Amino acid sequence: MVRKSIDKIADQILDLDEEELAKILPHYKSIMEEFSPNPEWERAVIAFFLINAVRVKKNLAQAHTLKKGLIHLLKEDVNAPAQRLRVVK
Repeated sequence: MVRKSIDKIADQILDLDEEELAKILPHYKSIMEEFSPNPEWERAVIAFFLINAVRVKKNLAQAHTLKKGLIHLLKEDVNAPAQRLRVVK
């Protein structure tokens, strides 16, 4: 039950616009930094970390894509003909 609820929340968060989330992050950060033991502060902490989780997910995906692209570029094509250097005058 809890796992399904968490998965549903994650799907809902992933459907949100990342740029819009980045714009509202400072709002939740300011509430979070001013500790006050109330439900608003608790929601702000959770919201702040959910937004940051989306940002981390994006950065991990970009790093993985970049790494995969670099590995592909570094691999030699065994079927490609050997290139020879020649002097051009």
